[in-house]
Amino acid sequence: MASRLLLLTPSQHSGIFLLLLMGCAGQRPPEGGPVDTTPPEIISVYPSPNATDYADSRIALEFSKYVERRSVEESIFISPYVKDVEFDWSGKEVEMSFQEPLRKNTTYVITVGTDVLDVNNRNRMAHAFSLAFSTGPQIDRGEIRGRVFDEKPSGVMIFAYKVDDINPDTLNPIRQKPDYITQAGAGGEYTLSHLGFGIYRVLAVRDEFRNLLYDPEADAMSTATGDIRLDDSDTLRTGIDFQLATEDTTSPRLISAAATDARHVEVKFSEGLDSASVSFDAFTISDTSRIRLLSIKNFFLHAGRPELVTLVTDRQEKDSLYKVFAERVKDRTGHVINPLASSKQFTGAALPDTVPPRLLFATAMDSTARFSVEEQFRFEYSDALQRQPVAGGIHLRGRDSVEVACSIVWNGSASFTVKPQQPLRPNYFYTFFVRFDSLRDEIGNRWKDSTRNFSFWTIDPEMVSSIEGTLADSDSSLVDRYVIIAQNSTDKMKPPVHVASRRWKKFLFPLLSEGEYRLKAFQDVDGTGIYNSGKPFPFVPSERFAVYRDSIKVRARWPVEGVLIKMK
Repeated sequence: MASRLLLLTPSQHSGIFLLLLMGCAGQRPPEGGPVDTTPPEIISVYPSPNATDYADSRIALEFSKYVERRSVEESIFISPYVKDVEFDWSGKEVEMSFQEPLRKNTTYVITVGTDVLDVNNRNRMAHAFSLAFSTGPQIDRGEIRGRVFDEKPSGVMIFAYKVDDINPDTLNPIRQKPDYITQAGAGGEYTLSHLGFGIYRVLAVRDEFRNLLYDPEADAMSTATGDIRLDDSDTLRTGIDFQLATEDTTSPRLISAAATDARHVEVKFSEGLDSASVSFDAFTISDTSRIRLLSIKNFFLHAGRPELVTLVTDRQEKDSLYKVFAERVKDRTGHVINPLASSKQFTGAALPDTVPPRLLFATAMDSTARFSVEEQFRFEYSDALQRQPVAGGIHLRGRDSVEVACSIVWNGSASFTVKPQQPLRPNYFYTFFVRFDSLRDEIGNRWKDSTRNFSFWTIDPEMVSSIEGTLADSDSSLVDRYVIIAQNSTDKMKPPVHVASRRWKKFLFPLLSEGEYRLKAFQDVDGTGIYNSGKPFPFVPSERFAVYRDSIKVRARWPVEGVLIKMK
């Protein structure tokens, strides 16, 4: 027979539970019918919500359907922390017993997170559930609410640490568990309720190890934009929102070096490098005794693989042992290479360098793409090029065969950008003529009598539209520098579009293709152009951000105006 726990109030039975046996113990879902997608809920609790003067040692919860017991036990969090909690199950009900007395005059919050799964179809709870009670005569009234903006916010942990009685600079979430905990629901919303008055530091953490600690580089996280004060005059703080990112805390390491031929050495790092830190004087190659140097003639980073650098050298001696040293190179978060992992040994190659440079990528390779009239066209090659002959090897002509004057800007030794000196004509057909015999590597290897054409159309103004709006921010205490991002949610393969803006100034996204767009903005405090989600220790607040509440439908020839993005 199935058992059911009837939860009685303290006045009815002094906090003691009466178990009534009803029905059989075996349970299975009915056969046939539509798939059950209803999330489990908590329908009955003991003690009653917001109970005061609680003196029992038990908590009981009843679910609306059968749930996986382990998922429940791993999703229950008690604030302040209580150790040695025992679980006793009966059907849809669970009873928790405390093995040690609770603190006096303290508000406790039992939080059941959204990782709870039902038995039949593994539906998750839609929202975290909280039950508050007090061992004293009153319940704490402080509350913090917000949202986690993430593709998969359900289950993200919200950690709150009370810092008004400690030096907040000493708070290290890597080692210290939070005072209060909840989880974001399926839509990202969360509530930290029944908090005592004071100052709180709040983090959002995807707690991969479920250890209630922040594990750098394993857990994506975000700090709040600052510590939060709750008091009699301000018991509720809303809009404490988060965007998660994974913190990079390690320095890059040189993990391999190999000669691909007698004049090239491919050097690989543990992560992508900041291209500005890669220079001639960042690398040295010598024999293993560091007596004889092997001269480096050139270098280049690989397109799309920023962890790879190829060094162009003098001719290597076959089977000789060399060692490459890297100094001062940095990853894209500014960490300098680990000096204990900054060198690697390799063997000189005998294979002569006879392969001409190959084209790896050109902006106009896709003939179906349409380009802006102010487009700049990038070309990436497999080897460092001699710069002087390139200018005579790239020609751009319209369908009328009239040549378009262009300038060439080098991005690196193996990459350059072709910039038309005047805007191109809209809805017009153009062709790049690339003479490969003008593109030579360091020792003169080239393709002979070879020309390759790349044709494309510019955008037809009748096929695109725009979004115009204003960024509003009443807080002028920080920098007047913002980045606004438009993401085509209809076609997620399209990269997001970024524009810079200032407070109370208009912004414009021109030449947008049709689709549904989502807009968000952030205050670019550190000037990187990339959103900074903060750092837990030493504490760095996240950059402020705003997400426009509605999607924007863009239709050709129908500009969208009057969009207002408000920073919180």
